[in-house]
Amino acid sequence: MPIIDQAGLRKSYLDLSSLETLCPPLLLLQAVILSGSTVWQHPDLQSQPEEVSRRLHHRAKALVDQRFEQDRLTLVVAHLLFSTYTCDSCDDTIQNMWLSLGSAVRIAQGLGMHRDLGSAATDSKHRRQWKKVWWTLVLHDTLCSFEWGRPRAIHLADSDVPELQQSDFEPTEPGALACAEHIDFFLAAISLCFIINDWLDCLRPGGRAKGSYRLRREQGSQRAQEELQSWLSGLPPTMNPNRPPSQHTLWSGTLHVAYYTAVIRFDSIAGANAQVVHDAATAISKICLSLFEQDLINSIWVFAIHQLYLAMCQHARESRDPDPSISARGLQNLQESLPVLKKLGAKNSVARQAFIFLDEVSKGEILPHPDNWHHSDFSPWNIDSLPWQFPGFDQLPQTPGTCKKGTTSHDLARAKDTEKRLQ
Repeated sequence: MPIIDQAGLRKSYLDLSSLETLCPPLLLLQAVILSGSTVWQHPDLQSQPEEVSRRLHHRAKALVDQRFEQDRLTLVVAHLLFSTYTCDSCDDTIQNMWLSLGSAVRIAQGLGMHRDLGSAATDSKHRRQWKKVWWTLVLHDTLCSFEWGRPRAIHLADSDVPELQQSDFEPTEPGALACAEHIDFFLAAISLCFIINDWLDCLRPGGRAKGSYRLRREQGSQRAQEELQSWLSGLPPTMNPNRPPSQHTLWSGTLHVAYYTAVIRFDSIAGANAQVVHDAATAISKICLSLFEQDLINSIWVFAIHQLYLAMCQHARESRDPDPSISARGLQNLQESLPVLKKLGAKNSVARQAFIFLDEVSKGEILPHPDNWHHSDFSPWNIDSLPWQFPGFDQLPQTPGTCKKGTTSHDLARAKDTEKRLQ
């Protein structure tokens, strides 16, 4: 995320003993440390990674709650960094990416960052910083909605901020050099988000849009597929789309994982071509496996974890295909990707839960064969007909109050309602 002047932050942090140096904001420092704890662990720390991140989050959040920091731009950046941390709890109302990004967007819009500064009396450094932070918000808000299926906080029709250019990434510190690969990655990711944004607009069920919703979705998905091909052909050499998965760097690999995820989702509505979906899911797994072998997998952004999970779910689906060749191919891809998910699970609860589930799927302990899903006795209301009962279900003792065979959840609800009426 190009939202922090790394050279300036390091310089001010290392020169804290100097009275002439302006100290970095305490909230910003705590947010940076929190974000770093989600991908790296100091060897001297004995606590679990989740516990370290949880304590750092409480400490940084306390500064926000006590209104310790008054600078609004620092608050926006801090909430952006908070979004990299996900609370390891079933209650995701405590902390998750969607909530943190929503807070960051609202603060930014209240500050007016969604509007062009125009002829305002601000220096070029300040203008570039505002633009980079705003477009980072757009990028993360779009991908968060794309992965989680939740409404976006930013609609581009409400903003007139100019698009980013190469010149906006010129370093301000003397002697510092910009990394061309980082810049190309970010600009290409923003362009990809424009396509995803238009596609998400086609999926909005409400509003005053005219015409058939299904037709609008299909046409929008087909149009997005065409734009996606144009986007791919226009990538710079540093993001070369023709390189094999084993030669991807962290930046090009992360970008192409997002691209193949878009291919899967667009095709699922436009035409559901099984071969296209298979090739895209395989490419995601191969790229992540390559980053795993390069010891770079922990540096991917959190969106890539969800995208890898999507690809592995496709492998799991193929592993249950009646065709033996497709089934063997899907199972092989699934088993090859499991070590990647296991390593990510050491620091990310989503990856850890996904690994537990898909590991059991690969062993045949979960998910029945698709041929058994449409059994004549199968009903979502009948507990005994559910095909994913755990092993030993039939051997459970029939104690008082236990459901008898043939009892349905509808029967239980009706019995409880009758009992309340009698009372």
